[in-house]
Amino acid sequence: MKAFQKTAHTTFTNLIVLLLAIVMFVIVLSQLGSGAYVQDTDSYEMTTQWQMEDGQVLALAELPAGEVTVSHSLEGMDLREKRFCLKSSDTFLSVQADGVQVYEYAPVYPPILGVSYGNYLHMIPLPSDAQTLTMTLTPAYDGDTADLRSVVIEDPAKYLTTLYRQGLPAFIACLVMVGFGIVMMLLEVTGGSTATGQPMGFLPLGVFSVLIGIWSMNDTFVLQSFTQHPEIIKIACYLCILLIAYPPVSFIATAAKRWDSKLLPSLAGLMALNLVSTLILSGAGIVDPHYMLMFSHFNILVAMCMTVWLMVQASRNKTIERKFLLTIMIGMTAALVGVGIDLLRFWFVKNSEYGSSLFTSVGVLIFLIAEGAYLLGEKNRMLIEQGNAELMKKLAYSDALTELGSRTAYYQKEEFLRKSEQSCMIVMLDINWLKKVNDTYGHAAGDQHIIAAATVIRDCLGGLGSCYRTGGDEFAAILDTDDSPTVEAALHKMEDAQKAYNTTESPPVPLQIAYGYAVYDPKHTALEIAENTADERMYEMKRRMKATR
Repeated sequence: MKAFQKTAHTTFTNLIVLLLAIVMFVIVLSQLGSGAYVQDTDSYEMTTQWQMEDGQVLALAELPAGEVTVSHSLEGMDLREKRFCLKSSDTFLSVQADGVQVYEYAPVYPPILGVSYGNYLHMIPLPSDAQTLTMTLTPAYDGDTADLRSVVIEDPAKYLTTLYRQGLPAFIACLVMVGFGIVMMLLEVTGGSTATGQPMGFLPLGVFSVLIGIWSMNDTFVLQSFTQHPEIIKIACYLCILLIAYPPVSFIATAAKRWDSKLLPSLAGLMALNLVSTLILSGAGIVDPHYMLMFSHFNILVAMCMTVWLMVQASRNKTIERKFLLTIMIGMTAALVGVGIDLLRFWFVKNSEYGSSLFTSVGVLIFLIAEGAYLLGEKNRMLIEQGNAELMKKLAYSDALTELGSRTAYYQKEEFLRKSEQSCMIVMLDINWLKKVNDTYGHAAGDQHIIAAATVIRDCLGGLGSCYRTGGDEFAAILDTDDSPTVEAALHKMEDAQKAYNTTESPPVPLQIAYGYAVYDPKHTALEIAENTADERMYEMKRRMKATR
């Protein structure tokens, strides 16, 4: 048992160490990639000094809503082996160099995917002698402003290197969340439930972690640059937002032991309605999926209220441990605050350099670390308790000296036989001269005599059924056959095994086992009658054996 506890404790410690190592690795990478775009002899920062058609000079972050055309002087810039590089979000663009169009990005998708592409990375070649760069920017949605980030003229390899350095820490953090979620789900599938079959919450926590991780990857631009299909990444994020409301509520309901809560089917119904409406309306071209996000956000707000309600109810009814409740309150507060801030930023703050999931990612990471650490610790405790329970069960149903079934196990088998209609063979056995061994040679020799008898019985009869030690020198076997010749052959084999033991081991008192057997047929006789018959035959054999000695 101590070895089991040590193994469980070691596994838990290793998981915590691994998590800390990943967090430290992400921090180091964030410091390596924390530098912003800096103008030097090989690159030209292009976020400011753009001139509108009316002569007004603005930064790209200051552009008015709607379609705009802006120009920037390239005079004095070395454009050889460089490209005009930028990241855009839901903005169509047409680029001209000295009045000649060199690039246009305005993809058209099926209605179900919407009019926008989400986020995308552009690296546009320019003529080496160009003097003026002009962009016509058209937001995908009416009333929005053009959203451009990290705008620079430089070597494309350098731009990509800088992009990946800046996005890699956030990308790794997303991978950590996805990996953490997969581990949590595997823990549930492979034994995350308690001994009573009640779930612990690994599954909803894992699903929530995976959804948040996938959604947050959208802001890193890494997946877009790899796949060249930003519209697929966008739709994947929309689906994550649509589904993300349910797992936290399910987790809290599980933690509070409120599996029957009517809140869960209600929220599931809202999500199903949102999904069906989105598919029908966007597929028919009536409403863009982007505008359907408001219903997903509404469901998230409803889910926030539900989680708060469930936590309040759990606190009042004391259906959750105080320590776990405190952990949940800290984690959920961080997650809810992060989600709330990002929802406000999505609707009211445009052109954010940090995307729309920064605060959610931070809050959810705090939530995941808090809840994951607690659940892993709780699972470790349950494993130890389960090990203790299994040990106690083994002690109750297994004879400590011989490791055969105990008297309690025999009684349990009797109950099973009474309820079943299966016939079997009852064999009663007894060791001769055990008292003489104990009195003359000591109890250690007597124990050895018992162990030898148990070994012979198990080796010869165990293959046909189960064997038990029902008393000091008393044994029983319940064989899964009613064929007398088969049983007699096994008993003759047992007699030969006794002779072999006496010859090779030369015990001070030869091993001698008396036995008797009887068929138990539930259709014609009672179990007690079969046991008494076998017992009488065993004692008859015992008397004969002692008389001939």
